[in-house]
Amino acid sequence: MSTPQLSGEELFNRYQDGDEEAFVDIVKMYMEGLAIFINNIVNDEHEVEHLTIEAFARLAVGGRKFARKSSLKTYLYTIGKNLAVQHVKKRKGEQHLSFDEMIRVIADEVNGRRNNQNGRTRIRYRCICTFARK
Repeated sequence: MSTPQLSGEELFNRYQDGDEEAFVDIVKMYMEGLAIFINNIVNDEHEVEHLTIEAFARLAVGGRKFARKSSLKTYLYTIGKNLAVQHVKKRKGEQHLSFDEMIRVIADEVNGRRNNQNGRTRIRYRCICTFARK
């Protein structure tokens, strides 16, 4: 029995008492706003859905940690914020190169190891150069 007029906290209590439909109502209540909130942090529409679903999954599984010192919305958005910040930190650690930069880096690697080239580096360089010509 769906009861969307209940507060998030009341729905969460029902969910913890075994009413799985109450969790569906929680998702409906907060999904759009949480997705917008997460997108404002990660600025990556492709990751928003994944991170939003992960936030709800963590709420569903780890809901016992919800101490009710704040609203369910605040608790859920904190989960979403933490996931988004972790994603941004992980992404900052990745180096993104343009195709031309990648070719230059590999060419430098090949030229620097001209006397001691390993097979993988040569193959990688040839593959990228072949791809670049097409």
